[in-house]
Amino acid sequence: MSLESWEVFSEIGFWLVILGVVGESVELLEKFGVLPRTLKNWAPRLELIFWMILVVGLAMELIGSHNARIISSRQNAVLEKEAADASLEAGRLKALVSWRDIPDDKRVEFKAAVKDFPKGKVIVESLASDAEGTNFAKQIADMLTQAGYAVSENLSSMTFFGTLPIGVKLRVKSREQTPIFAAGLQHALRDIGIDAPATVGGPEVDVDLLVITVGAKP
Repeated sequence: MSLESWEVFSEIGFWLVILGVVGESVELLEKFGVLPRTLKNWAPRLELIFWMILVVGLAMELIGSHNARIISSRQNAVLEKEAADASLEAGRLKALVSWRDIPDDKRVEFKAAVKDFPKGKVIVESLASDAEGTNFAKQIADMLTQAGYAVSENLSSMTFFGTLPIGVKLRVKSREQTPIFAAGLQHALRDIGIDAPATVGGPEVDVDLLVITVGAKP
């Protein structure tokens, strides 16, 4: 039975209880001598009938309300779970559509971390068609400049025809020819939540140059 059915069942029991209580007044009417003479012979039977109605009504009311509470609790649990799932999905969607950002406290943390590290030349590049990535690349470039790195004034834009780069990556000339400041910068970025694995950039990358590629948001 549904929640509504049990509620109706319980309400019927309630009205039977009312009827039973009213019927029990037969005994009082008999005691006060106001019961019609034609009903006196029926008084014991009427009392029994109304007593049975009262008991049945109480039972129906209790059973109906009990089952209604159980169904209501189950429905509330389902609704709460759906609400929690909806909240998680909303958070996931918000994370997907929100732009990457470097908070001020992370900028300060990064600057302090690389204070005593060697510095060098850095180029920050992003996808030409990715506004979110370009914005994040500018933030990285500004943070590096404030920390003392020689960052190219003009943000480099890339046009990719192959596999789209995802996330942030560091490009060096080769594994054997890596700028001395690359490892320290990479660790400092990771400490503020920017994971930037290193890749080999090829002959177009100078030995003393570090290229930071900002791809699409993961």
